[in-house]
Amino acid sequence: LPGVNPVGGSWNEHKALLEARKPFRNFEYQRTLGDGTLRYVAASGEPVFDASGRFTGYRGVATDITERKRADRLLRQITEGTASATGEEFLRTLTRALATALDVRYAAVGELIGPARDRVRVISQWNGLEHAEPFEYALAGTPCRIATEEAECYYPSRVQDQFPQDDALAKLGVECYLGIRLQSSKGESLGLLTVMHTGKLEHDTLARSVLRIFAARAGAELERLHASAALESSERRFAKAFRSSPVAIVLSRLADGRVLDMNDSACQLFGHTRQETVGRTTSELGVWVDPAERERVIKTLHREGTVQGLEHRIRQKSGAIRAVRNSLELIELEGESCVVGSLLDVTEARQAAEALRESEARFRSLTELSSDYYWEQDEQFRFVERTGSPHEKNRLPLEQVIGKRRWEFGALNMAEADWAAHRADLEAHREFRDLEIARLHSDGRPRWL
Repeated sequence: LPGVNPVGGSWNEHKALLEARKPFRNFEYQRTLGDGTLRYVAASGEPVFDASGRFTGYRGVATDITERKRADRLLRQITEGTASATGEEFLRTLTRALATALDVRYAAVGELIGPARDRVRVISQWNGLEHAEPFEYALAGTPCRIATEEAECYYPSRVQDQFPQDDALAKLGVECYLGIRLQSSKGESLGLLTVMHTGKLEHDTLARSVLRIFAARAGAELERLHASAALESSERRFAKAFRSSPVAIVLSRLADGRVLDMNDSACQLFGHTRQETVGRTTSELGVWVDPAERERVIKTLHREGTVQGLEHRIRQKSGAIRAVRNSLELIELEGESCVVGSLLDVTEARQAAEALRESEARFRSLTELSSDYYWEQDEQFRFVERTGSPHEKNRLPLEQVIGKRRWEFGALNMAEADWAAHRADLEAHREFRDLEIARLHSDGRPRWL
């Protein structure tokens, strides 16, 4: 046939199957139509034999997979453009990649703000030439309000007529609008992912599917940004509380007791300045009246991770002995095991129990942030073990995982060529990192792993 060429193979390979009278599955080829349009087809066939066993030909079916090929190409193009980015960098690369891949003028990501969540702060907007500066706008009278209420809205043409109060649509010359609501892992509305164009949106069904897939990733990144901002705010509050706390707080290394930091109250309690203590061990400072007691505490920390309300004696710089009630927590900082000690001088029976509780809660929260999980496969690449946080919502149930291979679950963003490349890495026993997979969750929404 004129204008027909195989995809991912050769005619000689296909002819060899036919001459050998063998069935074939999903043989892909492309065909250029008379108007120049390129279509992709997947054909499958089986040989036919008569009652005497004489070969009489082939019969089979063929499927137009042009839209699937286009979707694969778009997903791969956008994924490759955003694979290495996270946070705001990902959102910026995503808007540009979406606008380029979907051939639209504008693409934007915004977050809901304000007490009533009735305003949007645009984090990233690609305008066809560059990223615009962040800006804010009110939801009222805009198609974005419909998207936040109904999860998705699409106006293929004349969107300005539908929203005459939205001056931005007229200013930008927008005729077509597509918006998807961004949600947190708990289903809370976080913001919007939108594309707008000055003309018709080509292949709008495909564009809507692509936008839904990347809305899940954008929502996850936006949720991560919010969590990171909350953590930074908490850390700033903790640092301020650490310095000003009336409770003496000491941060030291578990291995040798070397002091990493102490607050002003601890300096007053021990009679040392920070410069005199940071970098020196508690043994060098001689603060433990009974060094064997520290060894017992270390063993308990190794075993239980915490010691609460331990009363012991310390030696001040002047040589004076004070009785303290010490609570210690084992934490990890930059991959190293450390101990946070909160001390109350109970020599005069003055206790600050509430301040101590708040201080311990802040440190304890640092040990509860991990949500990673661990998996193992056998030599046939079947899952044999998976452990981790029970709160990870993107996981399949364990009984559906054990004994199966990763590609047996399928993925929205992985074509057969992608799985083949992954299998090649496994079969060559090569290390792989950051393999991102999009799957439909039980709630019908895409989830990224």
